[in-house]
Amino acid sequence: MQKFFLLCALFFFIFPAQAVDTVQKKEENAITFDFANGSRIYKKNCATCHGRHGEKKAFGFSKLIKNLSQDDVVSALTRRKKGEIQGPGNPAKARLSEQEMQDVAAVVASFNP
Repeated sequence: MQKFFLLCALFFFIFPAQAVDTVQKKEENAITFDFANGSRIYKKNCATCHGRHGEKKAFGFSKLIKNLSQDDVVSALTRRKKGEIQGPGNPAKARLSEQEMQDVAAVVASFNP
């Protein structure tokens, strides 16, 4: 009986340690963003054309960005920065760092209900 309890105790001490290690690895790969910084950048560089909550088609022809996911926003910003998509907002987008793109994308994704 003592062997059974010893075996159970070892199992419960070893298993949680592995679970914590897995969670830490997932957190290391997680994309981080600064919502306050993204809000500041969005208000300064994006809201004039796209609206306070992404509800406008910039210059009457862009997509409504409020319907885009965070990944879609990062992809679009990256493509614009590379010059793959042309438009009036490219100079502002070209100045964004990868982190700033993630920050802005988090803000835009929050517009999506």
